Amino acid sequence: MLERDSSIPLHRQIRQYLEKKIDSGEWAPGYQIPTEKELASLFEVSTITVKRAILDLVQSGKLFRISGKGTFVNKIEETNLSKLVSIQDKLGKEKSYPHKTLSFEVINPGKSIAEIMEINEKDKVYYISRIKLDNEKPIVIENSWVNQSLITDLKWEDLEDKLLYNIFIKKYGLNLKKAKVYISSKVAEQSEAVLLNVPIGEQLLIMDRITTTEKDDVVEYSRFITVSNEFKYYLEIDL
Repeated sequence: MLERDSSIPLHRQIRQYLEKKIDSGEWAPGYQIPTEKELASLFEVSTITVKRAILDLVQSGKLFRISGKGTFVNKIEETNLSKLVSIQDKLGKEKSYPHKTLSFEVINPGKSIAEIMEINEKDKVYYISRIKLDNEKPIVIENSWVNQSLITDLKWEDLEDKLLYNIFIKKYGLNLKKAKVYISSKVAEQSEAVLLNVPIGEQLLIMDRITTTEKDDVVEYSRFITVSNEFKYYLEIDL
């Protein structure tokens, strides 16, 4: 099955085999692929080699993992949904930016956040504060409140350089249904000016995003704050 004398590395040959299954439709969206141990036995290679092939496909968006359940073929709509709020540079080119996590804790949401998320003030949420960076320059403040009843064991390391949507879909297997995005503006207060390295009073663009699951539960409320003349957000919506 594998050409062991080929110049193509074994993990890449395995990736090509898996991609063929996906692209041909033999493995449909939502299909659970064989385990790493089963594939290693099939190809007569180590599980490390198989893991590398699968990781490549996870990173490309063709597969996603659910912790404790397995690896599945990705759904097109999930990939599109993950782009609902993205950033373009000044030339209109979409870019991906690393995140720096500033704060991660479990809290009670407080009255205003509880009302937005349609939960009780005594319920628990993850509060996450992150900064998007462009060549070490802070460009976006991202504050998020995530419903702990839906995301039960989120960890600090889960957040590093990952979009929340990808975590919800690929790690927890949530089916996201709808996101409402509200756009507004404000002037920078001291805390925002310090984080974004701009003068107090600088004009900022605000985007509030509320995301619901297929059961109409609010899974997250996020507020994105950026300098309005540096970058622009865009929405990608399937019609």
